Amino acid sequence: MGCLTQVDGTIFQSLHESLYEQYKEFLKERNEQGQFKHRRLRSAFRSLKTNLPYLFAYKQYPELGIPNTTNSCDGSFAHWKQKLKIHRGLTKDRRNKLVNYLLNQPKKP
Repeated sequence: MGCLTQVDGTIFQSLHESLYEQYKEFLKERNEQGQFKHRRLRSAFRSLKTNLPYLFAYKQYPELGIPNTTNSCDGSFAHWKQKLKIHRGLTKDRRNKLVNYLLNQPKKP
């Protein structure tokens, strides 16, 4: 199995399905109250299956120049969260205005 950035959607889908088949019985386990024991793991499998059409958009549309990671976003989110934390007493309306301002700032060269 290679790195996620080196496989396409078809290969990923088949790997996901085989992994699900391998652990299907484990994921069906329930506790005494009848609830699934591994809800978060089931949720992760479901999320991957649901969002599979979007996971490889960077390969389907190379002309858009979509990066294959979210590293650049993560840095921005941390910066924005810090700014919002500094101004924690803002009303919901002003908080929304600050978020809109941060999102619409021109990019630095």
